[in-house]
Amino acid sequence: MSKAKLFFAASSLAVLIGFFPAHAFSQTYTFTSVDVPGATSTTCTDINNAGAVVGYYSDVDGGGHGFRLINGNFTSINYSPDAGTFVEGINDFNQIVGTEVEGGGRQSFVARGGKFTIIDDPNGSNTNSQSITNTGLIVGWYFNGTTNVGFIDSGTAFTDVSVPGALKTEVLGINREGQLVGDTVDNAGNVHGFQDNNGKFIVFNFPGALSTEAYRINDKGQVVGDYETQSEISGYTWTGGAFTTVMFTGSTQTSVLGLNNAGTLVGEYVDAGGLTHGFIATPQ
Repeated sequence: MSKAKLFFAASSLAVLIGFFPAHAFSQTYTFTSVDVPGATSTTCTDINNAGAVVGYYSDVDGGGHGFRLINGNFTSINYSPDAGTFVEGINDFNQIVGTEVEGGGRQSFVARGGKFTIIDDPNGSNTNSQSITNTGLIVGWYFNGTTNVGFIDSGTAFTDVSVPGALKTEVLGINREGQLVGDTVDNAGNVHGFQDNNGKFIVFNFPGALSTEAYRINDKGQVVGDYETQSEISGYTWTGGAFTTVMFTGSTQTSVLGLNNAGTLVGEYVDAGGLTHGFIATPQ
């Protein structure tokens, strides 16, 4: 596969550092905890517009497995019997992307109709696929030998995505309009969320946070992720330039990892006993 260039020189790109108001947008949710039967931990990573949820879980032996949840029914997803499988994204055709870990190595995959195909960015190693659109565009990141670089895989070519001036860029989500979100690390080592709209980057931070990560963006432009302060790790939604904190009741930390166009959220939370559970949050 050939390498395509998406961006011009850094001097021609727009980068806006965003500091936006918190809690200016109000939304309440009904939370449902999600636990794969027999699992020791469960994480929900994405949800499509039909309400199908994907993620991964750990078994009692410490093995990692992917799963899909449809109408209350769990289906395990495994790349191979000996590999740890981590499902990250799903589209409306139930095509999924993720990574598999085996023998200390890691590689990425897309699964269509139950058939797995390896995704390997030719420009580096440790390819990580994170999200897939209905048209089959896949985004994620890879290691170029020095740092992590985001990518878009069209099926015929890989396109690099890097926030200008950043030390590291990881693309984690894409919507129908081709808007990208993810996280980036600046020269001081600080982690920020970013949004890329046709080469125009907005680098943003939850007000007062030490770090901010953006995981998904839906077709309405709503972004979700998490942020860390000195006292907590909390999820958020970012709508119309305003943040709202999302916290599973009684949890010690919450991360929002995915959403659909209806605004239904999925993610993970840690309970008072230190156990990790998935969740679905439905707007009221």
